[in-house]
Parts: sequence; structure tokens; C-alpha cells
Amino acid sequence: MAAKAFTVGGIGAQPSIDDVVKIAQGGLQVALDAAGAERIKKESPAPKQFQQEAYTAPAEPSAPSGPVLTVEQARAVLATRLLTVMNGRSGCRLQVAEYMVELLNKGVTPALPAAPTDAQVLTVLADTCHGTGGTVTAASVAAGGSGHPSSAALGSALASAIAAAGLTAPGLSAAERAVLTSGCCGAAGVGALAVAGGRKLLSLATAAAALSCEALGAPTKSFEADVVEAQGYKAAIGAADELLGLLEGSKRVDSLKERGAEPEAMAPFTAAPQRLGALGEALASAYACVRSEVQSGALAAKGSTTLAAPSPQLPAALLALARALLAAARDALRRAKAVGCGVGPAAAGAAPLEAGVAASLAEQLAAAEGSLAVAQRSMSAVGAAMMEDVEALPGVQAALAASAALRAAHEAVALEALAAVVGLRAIE
Repeated sequence: MAAKAFTVGGIGAQPSIDDVVKIAQGGLQVALDAAGAERIKKESPAPKQFQQEAYTAPAEPSAPSGPVLTVEQARAVLATRLLTVMNGRSGCRLQVAEYMVELLNKGVTPALPAAPTDAQVLTVLADTCHGTGGTVTAASVAAGGSGHPSSAALGSALASAIAAAGLTAPGLSAAERAVLTSGCCGAAGVGALAVAGGRKLLSLATAAAALSCEALGAPTKSFEADVVEAQGYKAAIGAADELLGLLEGSKRVDSLKERGAEPEAMAPFTAAPQRLGALGEALASAYACVRSEVQSGALAAKGSTTLAAPSPQLPAALLALARALLAAARDALRRAKAVGCGVGPAAAGAAPLEAGVAASLAEQLAAAEGSLAVAQRSMSAVGAAMMEDVEALPGVQAALAASAALRAAHEAVALEALAAVVGLRAIE
């Protein structure tokens, strides 16, 4: 029995970030709501009044030069753009929305550039309505930590792909191009994946931090309510409560005397509630901004000018998320090193790790540090652009930085959990 399709454009519909993620990952087929489709048809120009824009297709249609978005990222951008067109009063023809639906359902993914701004990405997306450009056929990650598909992941020309799928490019009017290239759908689509992944990571990071505290016998006084409530940060209070819940009944925590370790080495443990709480706050802020974009409605252009200006909140929120993810990753690696190196082993009653295990862990930690450095450079580039020009809106670049930070954080948290488990087994 075929899965029920996700309906787009229903009256009063409020699509979620999870909907975008499921569409991006190929877990949902998409269908236009019948009433919504009829409304779009009535609000668009009559067929006889449609005037295609002056557009000259390149002599050699090809994918964008340079890095491109992954399959999931490109599909997320396409899904977000479709939602805004169907939820708003864009004046776009129904054929444009139907074309985007068919691209998603038939797995034809346009190659979109991993460019800094939404306008750069959405301009290429608009060009696909003329059947030009290339496709991406795989989400293999290139070496170097960029997270973008390598050149081998680029597929055939889009014109060939849509012909093979039985599709016809609808073309665009100048007004339709203005609508499709407006807003922050590029940043919101890529950001939706980063936010959804970050929310899942937060639970894993909290559990891994608790495992590290158990393995090292770290002090947990800083997790207690009277300490965290004195500072007043609600997210930190929640993180501390979750950590204490995970460590309830432990006989090892607090067995490492604070005098047996340098305060700097213990900071990633004692400050865990504040650091994890900060990540939770950054995720909440980014989630709210991305959700606003996903649930927004595109408005018709006046000539070739759109009425709605892009919000500066989204790039800033995604940049803050990237920073919080990197801070969490850095803490996870520091805790892993502390557990692996046996900070205060005598006090904790731990046995030293076997030489081979310790060497393997050290090698993996060094590789994770490299991934973290790559992600930090991506974040720094976005921050520098926004500091140099306060009007700059490198939203897609910020979303990609958050994605790179998420990958680095996943690697770091996995290593922290591994180090903690190995350390606990050495004690047994």
C-alpha cells in the first residue's frame, strides 16, 4: 500500500521543519491540495496573458561551477520554495508549482550552488524552470570536510533528466522569476536540516557528557539546582536536571577529587549545563527563524520587484547555532581526552587504557580536531562577512556553516561516548 502523500497548499496549513526534512530525505511524496491548486490557478494570469521572460539558455547547459548543495539540501530548498509559493498569493502559475512537485517526486534534483546568498541559489533554481542547469545524483561527501558532493556526484544535464522523467519545463515570466528568487528559502531549506539534526544531537551530547562524568568520576556539584538556578538561565537549568537524572544512582561521580585535576581540565565537565543549555537556546532561536520562513507565503511581485524584504534574523541565528555546535563539539573532545588520558586516575580508581586502544583513540581525536578546524573556518568566514557589512545577508553560507558544525559535533560526541565506554570497561 502506497504511503499517503504530503499535501501542500491547504487552507490554514502550517508546514513544519520536520515536513521539509522528510521531503528532503525522500520520505514523503508530495501532492498539491485541490482547493489550494484552484486558488493558485485563479490568482495567476490567464494563459493568453502569460508572457515569458527574455531568457537566453546557455549554449552548453551545465551544473554550477564550484561546490554545490547535497541532494538533501537541494531538495530541502526546493520543498521550502514550493511551500511558500503554495501558501502565499504569489501570482505564479500552477504549472510552476506542479513542476516543482514532479521534480521532488521523481527524484530529479537540480544542482544548486553552495553560494553565500539566497539570491545566488534561488536564481539558479529559477533557471531550472527553463530546463537549464545540471543535476545532483548522489550525496557523497567530498574529502576535506566541506560536506558538499564531489564532482563525481554531479549527474546529467537537467534538460536530459526531465525529458527522461517525462517532464516539461514550464518557463517563467519576469514576475514569476522575481517571486522565485525572493526571500530566504535557500537558507531556510539548508537550515532546516541543520536545526533538525542539531535537536537530535543535543540529546546525544547530553547522554555522552553524563557517560564521561561517570567514567571519570567527575564532580557534579555544579549540576545541582541551587548552583544553576542562581545564574537564572532556564536552558542551563534544564540541562543540569537532565544530567543529574542520567547520573542518578551513580557511585562513581564525585570520586575524582577536584584537587587531583587542573581546573581547566575540569571546565568541560563542570560547565556542561551552561554549554549544553546555550546549544539548546541557539537551536530554539534558529528553529523559530527557519519555521517562520517555511510557513511564510510568497507575495506577487510588482513588475519585477517583490514587496517582502528578507529578514536579517535568519543568518544571525544560523551563525549563532554554528558557534554553539562548535562549542559543544570542543567540549566533547576535551572530555574525551580527559577520560582517555585518565585525569586523576588514582583518585577515580581507573586503570590505564591499553596502549593500542589509547593510540587509536588519540588518532581519532586528532582527526576530529581537523574536522572541527574546517568547520570553524567556515563559521569565521560568515562572521567576517557580516561584521564587515552590517547589511550583508549570507544566509545560505551561514546555514552551510551550521551544517559543517553539526557534522563536526556528531563526530566529537561519538568519540566522547566511545572514550567513556572504553574507560568504564577498563575499570571493570
